[in-house]
Amino acid sequence: MILPIVSFKAKLVEIPKTKGDKDTPPAPLDNFTVGKKYRVYSIFDSGKGFSDFLIRNDARFYCWINLSFFKG
Repeated sequence: MILPIVSFKAKLVEIPKTKGDKDTPPAPLDNFTVGKKYRVYSIFDSGKGFSDFLIRNDARFYCWINLSFFKG
């Protein structure tokens, strides 16, 4: 479920990585700065134990990043 919220900021504490599979290890995503506060535009709550934030990275692309990469 996508939760409409009033936007807020969260600090990135680790560079997000892609999901790896058995042949390739996880790779870091480009265009992010550790320690920078990113505006969170929406939250996706899966109801299955994980949540994602919709943010805009340094290259101005919107993407969903797991909440575990952020600190409030």
